[in-house]
Amino acid sequence: FGGGIRGPFLPTPPSLRASSRAAPSPPLLGLRLSGGGDAPAASALCILAPGFEELEAIAPIDLLRRANIKVTLASTEASALVLGRNGITVQADTTLDECLSTPYDCVLLPGGPPAVPANGLLAGDSRVKKLLKDQRESGKLVSAICAAPSVLKEAGALEGVRYTAHFSVKEQIPEIASDKVVVDGNVLTSQGAGTSVEFGLAIIAFLVNQQTADEVAASICFKP
Repeated sequence: FGGGIRGPFLPTPPSLRASSRAAPSPPLLGLRLSGGGDAPAASALCILAPGFEELEAIAPIDLLRRANIKVTLASTEASALVLGRNGITVQADTTLDECLSTPYDCVLLPGGPPAVPANGLLAGDSRVKKLLKDQRESGKLVSAICAAPSVLKEAGALEGVRYTAHFSVKEQIPEIASDKVVVDGNVLTSQGAGTSVEFGLAIIAFLVNQQTADEVAASICFKP
């Protein structure tokens, strides 16, 4: 207790206690967690490598789950605990190796140091590149944010499409559009941490519909 003046303790009358217990809990706005009564609207795989940009992962993960999209967090390493670039540790659901034979409606790739070309952690991972290439060729959604679109290029999943990305990878992928989010066919890209909400909402619109994306946006008081 932080101090201050407290008045005398007054017991709650029995009638008020009873009515309080009987009152139903208010619904949580915009929350449609996968695993609830409804079947998931779609499935997504979010790949987490050590040093990932937390906001670029957590914001879309949160938004997708509000839209009843089942999101699986996969660690590229043997450990389920993945440390982000800003010191936030996220517990993955499984490892990437365990997900390679499972189909997903969307593969989501956050940015951060693992996606930076000079680092090469993701671009040098043959599992990640094959997964992205196969996802693109299957016609299912490939989504990447910040520096991660440069990984799509290395995987051969960025050919022939319009895209955006963080300005820091302009040397590797020079034709970066100025849009916050670009959707071209089944490739969805976004600029960076500051566009993470727009990124997540665009994925919802693609996988479910625009109405659901608008409902989720309204529930978190997001105004583009």
